[in-house]
Parts: sequence; C-alpha cells; structure tokens
Amino acid sequence: MEIILFIAIGLFIGALIAYLVTKSGLNTLHQRELLIKADENNILIRQNSVLEAKVEAQANSLNEVRKAMVDTFKSAASDALTQNNKQFLDLANLSSRLMLRRLKVILMSVNLPSLKCLNR
Repeated sequence: MEIILFIAIGLFIGALIAYLVTKSGLNTLHQRELLIKADENNILIRQNSVLEAKVEAQANSLNEVRKAMVDTFKSAASDALTQNNKQFLDLANLSSRLMLRRLKVILMSVNLPSLKCLNR
C-alpha cells in the first residue's frame, strides 16, 4: 500500500512538473506571438499614417485643381461676355448708321427745305 501511495504521489508530482514546464513554454510562446503581433500592429499604424498623409495631399491637390478650373471658367466666361458685348455694340452701331443713311435718302427724296440741315 505504501508503494501505491509513493507511485500515486510520484505520478502527481510528475504531472505537476509536466504541467508547469508546459505552461511555462506556452507562456513564452504566447509572449513571442504577442510581440510579433505588436510589431505588425506598429507597422500597420505607420502605413496607415503614410496613407492618410497621401489622401490628405490628394484632397488638397483636388481642391487646388477645382479652384483653378473655377477661375479659368470665370475668366473664359468674362472674356466671352466682353466679346459678345463688343460685337453687339458694333452691330448696333452699323445698323444705326445704315438706318440713318436710309432716312437721309428718304428725306432727301421728299425734298423738304426745312430738312436740308440733315445733309451734312
């Protein structure tokens, strides 16, 4: 009976030692895995920061392009309006001169003495 008790105690102590050694080994492995994951996390955080900076730079660039396009459109619209106004005034001037000539011809054909002052 004593032998069975020693064998049981030996098995228990052996199992306890095996458990403690295994647990220690697993803790060490787990700590290494945590360090690896922490390094990977740090790398991803840096990559994310770089990508955020690129996105911000692109957004700024797009805003600058949009502003330049708006300025260009405003300038082109202003130039077109100025040209259109000039053409309108030129055409109005030409039309008024032609109309005045026609009126002079009509008035001259009527030959009224009081309208001779228009013959200038």
